[in-house]
Amino acid sequence: MANNKYDLFIAYHGTNNPDGSYQAAKKLCDYLTECGFDVYLHNYMCFNEHKDVQWNRTWEIVDNCKCFIAVVNDNVPINSTGHLGNDIGDRESQIRSEIDSFYDLINRNMRNRADFNFFYCGSQKRGEEQATFFRSLHSQIINGHNELLTWDKNSYEENSILVKNWLDKRGCSLSNEQKQLKKLRELLEDLGWGKSILFSPYELYNYETKISRELKSLTLIAANTTDDVKGGAIFPLVAENLQRGVKYTYLFFEYPGAKKQLENIYLSHDSKVRDKLNVQLVKSKAWFAADILLIKIYEFKNDALPEIFFRIKMSTDQRSEQCIYIKGDYNKIPIIQQEIEDLIEEQQVVKFNGEKWE
Repeated sequence: MANNKYDLFIAYHGTNNPDGSYQAAKKLCDYLTECGFDVYLHNYMCFNEHKDVQWNRTWEIVDNCKCFIAVVNDNVPINSTGHLGNDIGDRESQIRSEIDSFYDLINRNMRNRADFNFFYCGSQKRGEEQATFFRSLHSQIINGHNELLTWDKNSYEENSILVKNWLDKRGCSLSNEQKQLKKLRELLEDLGWGKSILFSPYELYNYETKISRELKSLTLIAANTTDDVKGGAIFPLVAENLQRGVKYTYLFFEYPGAKKQLENIYLSHDSKVRDKLNVQLVKSKAWFAADILLIKIYEFKNDALPEIFFRIKMSTDQRSEQCIYIKGDYNKIPIIQQEIEDLIEEQQVVKFNGEKWE
């Protein structure tokens, strides 16, 4: 099972039963997904690698979830002891199996009791009645550490907001910048990871020389200082490419010296080709804590597959850098570029026009 982390696992009961909670679980899932959370709901919302997981194996997903919520109504299966379950021989109900899997994580100190909650979608109980109902369903997992989501007069939509607020408190919330960065990373990962390889600046220069006549554009996104854009042999090649009509975009996130570095890049080129050079600085701290330091996207004139160098970190060898080399679907290049635009939307972006930043 892939070690992906969901923000929330949603459990329910009675998939095909009109008295079940599946429809309510889907509504809650839709709301939380729109809020930017990664949610697992069987047969409805999950990562691609979990789409074929059988219904009786969903408990295996629980290990990959930060928080857990059980959507229940008054028809939730109750066993002979009055607890959640249905006494089918030695096997408990599926929802009980999933909850017990999360309870096991709590017992192993891998999760906190406060990471678990119930969501009531029935019509008979209100307020403290719901809390009592929850404790009776699974008395071992509910105690004073749980911030139980109960309501008296709230609408269903307002109760969904309570779930979002609870997830925020549990550390599942992301800033807008972090959400967009996460989406960008997922898109890049979906292109298909290559193996980790080492490229020296010389090797990278030779590679770009080889493909330069086929280039339509090159987008370089940097979140830290990068050796291959500081100067040296790379600039004559960029100048030649600009003469050929290749468009270059340098998108730097603000770090000490970034503005001066971009100015030097711009001014080092002939004024006749600067219209092909787009130099931008994003005043954002979004990428400082990320392990992405450099992304280079090569777009070709023909229908060849895109090639992306996804730089993870500097290697211990100061003359080379550790990269992830990715080849993927040509049609996803515009999607990635759109995600980059979304990442910088509503943030302060300035461009250098040769004289000043504006």
